[in-house]
Amino acid sequence: MLFDLNPKRRREDLFDFDEELAKLLRLIQERERLIVISGFKRTGKTSLVLTSLHSADIPYVYMNGEIFATKKSISKREFAKMFEDSANDLILNRGKWHDKLEEFLSGLSGISIEKRNGVPFIKFDPKWSTPILICCIVEKFGELAEEVEGKPFVWVFDEAQEFRKLRGYSLKGIFAHLYDHARNVVLIFIGSQKGFLYRFLGLNNPSSPLFPRPRVEIETRKLTPKESLEFLRKGFDQLGWMPDEEILKEVVEKTGGFIGWLTYVGCKAKQYGRLDKEVFKKILDEAVKQASRELEIILDNLAYYD
Repeated sequence: MLFDLNPKRRREDLFDFDEELAKLLRLIQERERLIVISGFKRTGKTSLVLTSLHSADIPYVYMNGEIFATKKSISKREFAKMFEDSANDLILNRGKWHDKLEEFLSGLSGISIEKRNGVPFIKFDPKWSTPILICCIVEKFGELAEEVEGKPFVWVFDEAQEFRKLRGYSLKGIFAHLYDHARNVVLIFIGSQKGFLYRFLGLNNPSSPLFPRPRVEIETRKLTPKESLEFLRKGFDQLGWMPDEEILKEVVEKTGGFIGWLTYVGCKAKQYGRLDKEVFKKILDEAVKQASRELEIILDNLAYYD
């Protein structure tokens, strides 16, 4: 459904983005080492990445930095727990990995394999849950994906700039090591605050480990008024009803081509059961409050960018 607020994973739920989707899929399948997905918030970055990965059935671990947006710091244990949970979600759905996982991870200190209903899951020893151990696991996942499936392994960081808050360890050295030595691992960094994303990764900093390494960037865009109107028509057609054309045009004007806000309006209209001027005003008021809260979080965090 186009009006689903969750990030899209199925191609049929992703509106347009044909060119960006084809490019990203090609880069992943060619094992491009470092990919940056940037663009304004609510322009479809996460949906683009997840749809690419799911459409080609690419194994990946997804780390969502937005969870830490209101936090002042991230502990190594919190970082490791996020990785552990996402890695186990991957393993659960990767039946071909089950027989080989323990073999590939054998010899790594600080990690154990626990079987539940015949499925092997990883578990960190809290004393060993460091980014260095995670780096080793990512390398092994890359080797496993290549041997068992002939596919790349992708490590995704969404709102990646938030991971600058990880205390006691810099991730840039880990990323540089994986870039140089884990040939079947693709790193994808998604960010809606491009300047801070670049600062976190050190992409323009000659002293950063990642600075000299080539990267490819895809920037998401806002929809044109014509595309926005088409999106709304398709979305409401899926719902089985169509608002007045004039109110659709007003929605297009007010949302400025941000597909996330168009989706928000459509989702809320579905909940109200109609979309007219009265309902649209209520939706706009709710959207303004939400956007204001997000801006407050960004401003509150400015002091924590290194």
